[in-house]
Amino acid sequence: MRPIAALLVAAATLSAGQAAALSCLRPDPVRIYTQARDAEEAFRIAYGQLDLSAVSFPQMESYDVGAPETRDFPGIPFEGHAITKDGFTVPVSTPVTVRLSCLGPWCPTPPGPEPMMMALEQIGDDWRVDINACGGDAYGQPSKGQLERVVACHRDEGDCATE
Repeated sequence: MRPIAALLVAAATLSAGQAAALSCLRPDPVRIYTQARDAEEAFRIAYGQLDLSAVSFPQMESYDVGAPETRDFPGIPFEGHAITKDGFTVPVSTPVTVRLSCLGPWCPTPPGPEPMMMALEQIGDDWRVDINACGGDAYGQPSKGQLERVVACHRDEGDCATE
């Protein structure tokens, strides 16, 4: 009887630990595109870079699993191109609010200087990109093939299946 009790305690401990693990869908630029396309809110899909030279992101920690920590960093310059049926062809130069949100105890890594594809949400006259521990609305360093898949989906060519 004791080996069975020990096995049950071990199984309960393992399942409790797994319940506390963060499980994210595999990041995919097409998923970011389709979620933005299908949302009630207004989004602009763009590819480019945030100028982070004047930004110092603080260490983000979240202690209350019921209340994720969110921080906004407004006015970060974005330079890039918005999507059209011909590709990422419309020049975009605008300040963007970067919203970093923790999901329970898991917090995102702030974006780096590499090019990103983003779903920029229109908030009044401003634009915001949400980044969380699972990626959010930004995908860093997409390949040419990934960007081509997003454009094909935007043209309604082929399928918009996510990876």
